[in-house]
Amino acid sequence: MENRPRLIIFKSLKKNYVQVIDDKGQVISSALSDKDQTKKLGEDIAKKLNDKGIKRVVFDRGKYKYHGKIKEIVEAVRAGGIRI
Repeated sequence: MENRPRLIIFKSLKKNYVQVIDDKGQVISSALSDKDQTKKLGEDIAKKLNDKGIKRVVFDRGKYKYHGKIKEIVEAVRAGGIRI
């Protein structure tokens, strides 16, 4: 069975959080930023994943619609070389 790390995003009133979790529920990588730095957050997580040799993740958007800050984070991850 192929390992499919999941990219999970959580937004609060002040911060945005991104975690990449494997199939066993272990956190592979994570990052957080202020709510107005979403592009930098996506770039940071993409760099961390590239450093660990992870080139592909599955995006788990949870309760969020794919627009605004969520879209900006995911597009920054894609621009960093990670396939979603």
